[in-house]
Amino acid sequence: MFLFLLGISLFSGTAFSQSVCEFKSINDFYNRINSKNPIQEQISKRISQVESTVDLAKQRPNPVIETEYLKGNQFGIDINNIQVTAQHIYELGAKRKKRIEEAQLSANIEKRLLNLKGVETTVGYALKYQKVAQLSILIDAVKEAIGTFENVIKKLSSRTGLTPEERVSLLTLQLASNDYKAKLNDFANEKTILEGELIFITDCDNFKPYYKSLPYQDLLLPLKNLKSSESGLVNVEDLKIKQAEAELSVQNSLGYSNIAIGPVLEYQTQGNDEFISAGVAITFDLPLFHTNNAGKLNATKRMAAQKVESTNSIRNLNLKKAMLIKKYERSVQVLSQMTTLEKLNKQHSEVERLFARGIVSIPMTIESHRQHIDFLESRFETENDLLISLEEIVFIRGETQLLENLFKNTSIN
Repeated sequence: MFLFLLGISLFSGTAFSQSVCEFKSINDFYNRINSKNPIQEQISKRISQVESTVDLAKQRPNPVIETEYLKGNQFGIDINNIQVTAQHIYELGAKRKKRIEEAQLSANIEKRLLNLKGVETTVGYALKYQKVAQLSILIDAVKEAIGTFENVIKKLSSRTGLTPEERVSLLTLQLASNDYKAKLNDFANEKTILEGELIFITDCDNFKPYYKSLPYQDLLLPLKNLKSSESGLVNVEDLKIKQAEAELSVQNSLGYSNIAIGPVLEYQTQGNDEFISAGVAITFDLPLFHTNNAGKLNATKRMAAQKVESTNSIRNLNLKKAMLIKKYERSVQVLSQMTTLEKLNKQHSEVERLFARGIVSIPMTIESHRQHIDFLESRFETENDLLISLEEIVFIRGETQLLENLFKNTSIN
């Protein structure tokens, strides 16, 4: 029994999870989660639910069947009366059509927002993938610095007589080493948390992200020539106005009474005599007290408020997009002027060789490592800020193709 249960557990583990995944670039990772991930499946279910609300609006009222039976006695004669009425309800004022139009617009808004949430998920996790790859580089750099400091500390500590300058250098190195150990712990903790999120979204127990730079400069021209899309936040605001107008149409249609029309069949007996009658029954509400004036007024005010709100939102979104593009252009310019990681590593290796030969002083070595790590953090922060800005631009205009092209054209740095 134990072996059987063990076999089942092993089979389940291999069937529902992939222990090791290899992503050669951020594009591989993006394609993986863009095709399938837990959040996307959740969103797909929600979209299916939203689409079903249109089917609710399409439903017609059921026919009404009314039956009445009366029994009495008149002058010693038994009287029985059975009446059956079948009525079909006709929705006047194009109620069903208006209801369907409003439901379709509401569903489109919800679907657009859910699709944007899907984009936010894939881009957000792609950014986390990039951060993990960056943290791996930072962790290696900090470890290398700690190793260098510890070697010097060990050499200085082994000496019996230190000059005042050497004692100061020893204390400074010890402080720098401890400071970098704390920084290493912070980087490792952040990486652990991000890796947990990536494991969730990919269903991979273990993987090693590879850092590759993204060609942000290639998107400068496409960003300037952005056209309106049907999936961005701007379009959602347009749909909200149309949805408010459709709601007003629904309220106007409710001002008309429904009419129920159908045949009436009556069967009556008085003693031995039988009577059969047939006719037509018409039922409708008399519009004596209101014709849904309150509903119309409320919908009119709601539409006016929605137009003002959406107009302000669209203006704000377009201004934000323009500012984001300026921010993007400025950040790309800064990034282009930064030393590449390949060149930085060559420079740092040269400094390490000089230090090993005793040519470079201890204070300069500490400063060199500090500058090296600070530069890495600044470069990665600039890159991530670019990706976040691009993500926000995509949400506003709906140009998801920009992101796909960015990841697809990833270059090695």
